[in-house]
Amino acid sequence: MILWVNFATDVPPSLAMSMDKKMDGIMDRSPRGPDDNILDKRILASIAVPGPLAAVILLPGFFYFLEGTDLILPQTVLFTSLALFEIVMIQIIRSGYDLKFWDNKYLLLGVILAFVAQLAVLYTALAGPFKVVPLTALQVGVSAALVAVFTVFQVLFYKVLDVKYGKRNNQ
Repeated sequence: MILWVNFATDVPPSLAMSMDKKMDGIMDRSPRGPDDNILDKRILASIAVPGPLAAVILLPGFFYFLEGTDLILPQTVLFTSLALFEIVMIQIIRSGYDLKFWDNKYLLLGVILAFVAQLAVLYTALAGPFKVVPLTALQVGVSAALVAVFTVFQVLFYKVLDVKYGKRNNQ
């Protein structure tokens, strides 16, 4: 499941991001100093926080659907939430560089492809090998709501990073 989330929800949008417009003046910027860390505090924070934040927000969806000893439904909800989380994180990161979602038609296509791939796992014969079950509209809604809550917190976190360290596109 984790490999699927990484492959299906990351690869199409990642390839599409290669078609983003170039950032104005990027070649006019001074290079990083030889003593500057590649992983500065801002980057380390942006690596360290989203995973635990997602766990804190998405795991309640797992426990909400935990019924008896059958783990298939809660695992499917969490699996779908993680897939949606990956798709949303792409735009959260891009927004830090003032890149708009609609500016890259290939990204829109990549996100749609990633979403359709996830639906295929849930609602076709691919469900068997993944050991998932089709989700009802309520279950998909709970998954989407959890991802929406995550999105709000993650955007606020990035705004805190902008205040503390400056916006990424100004570096």
